[in-house]
Amino acid sequence: MKASGALACGQLETGLPDWVLGFAGTGLCRCSRSVGSIGSFNGGLNRLDGQGRISHYAATAGSPAGLPSNDVMALAFDEHARLWVGTVEGLAVLEQGRLQRVDLPVTEGGQPTIYSLIPDAGTLWVGTAAGMFRRMTDGRWTLPAW
Repeated sequence: MKASGALACGQLETGLPDWVLGFAGTGLCRCSRSVGSIGSFNGGLNRLDGQGRISHYAATAGSPAGLPSNDVMALAFDEHARLWVGTVEGLAVLEQGRLQRVDLPVTEGGQPTIYSLIPDAGTLWVGTAAGMFRRMTDGRWTLPAW
């Protein structure tokens, strides 16, 4: 692998499918515990743990577990090392190896596309096609006054 500025370039021997390593990747997120996560469009979520094992997470229709969609748009780790995953059909959180969908408080049109996730002092800001939401530390959702 050859380093180029702040980016490492070269062929990776990871065992990941080709679509993960191509331009289809929509998010790359690393936690301080030597864990890397790669979200991709139409490929779900792949997570590399500290022992070099890769886990794949995909959408499961009709189940509260799994991703809402295999089209991942945003990734963010919070201060509790939970991985928040924004997709084109809603939000999920990965905690201690368990992926669970998290519904936003919208009343029409199903769960919105998640464009951005920003952890902030125990809360989570979520930018969506339906507006901005903030998840409080107790799990309640608030909408900014603006």
